[in-house]
Amino acid sequence: MVVSSSNVGVDESGADDSVSPPPPLPNASKIPVVFLMSRNRSSDSPTSFVMQGFLDFILSGHEIAAELRDYVIFKVVPVANPDGVFIGNTRCNLLGQDLNRHWHDANPWAQPSVYAIRKVYHIVQ
Repeated sequence: MVVSSSNVGVDESGADDSVSPPPPLPNASKIPVVFLMSRNRSSDSPTSFVMQGFLDFILSGHEIAAELRDYVIFKVVPVANPDGVFIGNTRCNLLGQDLNRHWHDANPWAQPSVYAIRKVYHIVQ
């Protein structure tokens, strides 16, 4: 599998000299988990484009995307602060609380998105 547009993985004769993909993992609990999150603040609008690009790629038929889906579990939170983003709060949710200050003590009523994200994160660990 060639992962670059250059001649990496191709020898002088043009034959594919790349490393073959790893064998399937024997234990499903050992599959790596990648946790992706964006839009914790409404001002993080560029992260929406980055997340959209990632999702377009990982869900595509591209060979590398297919390999990644075979060997990695992706947990994606496209908008971590939906209420704050919707109303345009720069740092805060609807209750006016800065979610970055509550990752260690998230409350299901006051910081529901952070609470849910932490719960999922701890389940997959």
